[in-house]
Formats: sequence, structure tokens, C-alpha cells
Amino acid sequence: MINIVAIGSSFNNDAIAWRLLESIEDKLQSLNKKFSIHYCGNPSTQLIHLLQSYTPTILIDALYTDELKSNIIQIKLADLLNETHHFSSHQLSVANVLQLADSISTLPKELWILGIGITDDLFTLKQIDQAKDKLFNEIRHIANGHTGH
Repeated sequence: MINIVAIGSSFNNDAIAWRLLESIEDKLQSLNKKFSIHYCGNPSTQLIHLLQSYTPTILIDALYTDELKSNIIQIKLADLLNETHHFSSHQLSVANVLQLADSISTLPKELWILGIGITDDLFTLKQIDQAKDKLFNEIRHIANGHTGH
């Protein structure tokens, strides 16, 4: 079983992780892997509980950037654990929650963090389709290889 957690909200581009995961849920079933899908609207209260399962976990979240719009990038856990400040639309950022989970030894043994590049501009349908395909391929690669951080 692999947990997949889309982090975001229902507002503008912050909803992109939710929308992309929703759009590929059926396609994920074709991989013959068991996935447990979660939508996390408040990392400061929900994410820590989802990490405590010790199940391999994929986190998906939007990242503000000017150059990577609709690209899917894998973020190293160590980079987030070493983050000293982070501006987030959530009370605690994903980095803060991961630091807390690490300090109380509840991080899953296998953890992947996928960032979806966003800007202040809304996604076009073409960009959504491209990001959807990229996200599916990244999750398929992870599910087949199972080598997390």
C-alpha cells in the first residue's frame, strides 16, 4: 500500500494538487498497486496523522515558481528538514510538519515529495493535461521502484 496525499485548498492554483490527483485516480488503478488517496487541506492538523501510518507515502503540493509552471519536481526530504523559514498559506508549512514528524520519529521509511510548479496565473487546460500526465508518470515510476528518501 502506498499513501498518496495531495496538499492544498479549494482556492485558485493552491487546488492544483487536489485537481490533478482527482483526475488520475482511475488511471492509477491500472497500475495494479494499492493506493490510499488523501486530500489534505490543513497540513498543520491533518498531515502529521497521515504520516504516522509508516506506510510508503507520496506527498503532492504546489510550489510557487516562475520557471517550472506545470512541471513536477521531486524534492529531497533533507532539503525540507533543513529549511529554516518557509512562507506558506498553511498555519504550519509542509516543511514544518515534516520537521515535527522527524523529531518525534513518525516519518514513513519511504517518503517522496512531489512539487507542482505554479505561478499567480491560472493554469490553462493544456498545462493541466501536461501536469496530469507528468504526475501520473512520476507516481508510476515511484510505485514500480519503491525507493523513497
